[in-house]
Amino acid sequence: MQSRTDATNRPCPSQKLNSRTSGASSSPGRVSLPGSQNIPASTLSKPGAPLIFTGALIAPSTVRKIGKTGIYDTWFDTAGFAAQPSFTRRSNPWYFDALTGPGFKNMDLAISKRFNITERLRVSIRLDAFNALNGMNWATPNLTVTASDFGKTNTQATGYFGRQVQYSARLEF
Repeated sequence: MQSRTDATNRPCPSQKLNSRTSGASSSPGRVSLPGSQNIPASTLSKPGAPLIFTGALIAPSTVRKIGKTGIYDTWFDTAGFAAQPSFTRRSNPWYFDALTGPGFKNMDLAISKRFNITERLRVSIRLDAFNALNGMNWATPNLTVTASDFGKTNTQATGYFGRQVQYSARLEF
């Protein structure tokens, strides 16, 4: 990596951004700019978990993943599923190969700037954005065969919120 200098012939911090957007990963990154500015970034992306069918039901031998979300679309092909009569021994598989729930993606960003007021007095200002891109992470589809929304994912993931922004100022002496 090359070293650069600014107008006062002081070395500038290198600029670097390290983030991933696919696979099960979490990667913090940081962009350092001249003049005591920092832009840390954190990206989390993971594939969906396998869908586990816990109840006794009549199920097809394979299930096709459709991958649509919302109240009118199904996540997987629900044709061939039906409820078994009471007190019937379970014969369906627990899960189907390649049938997973929705994945999870999130990006958090922060911007900070430090101002020197005097030789011993500094002010730092910081802005944090959680879920900066305001993306939607969907919950696992409903797996109850008798439910009207069977196979549909129409709610947001538990504990997941839309974009949230916070700002702060810090006086250092």
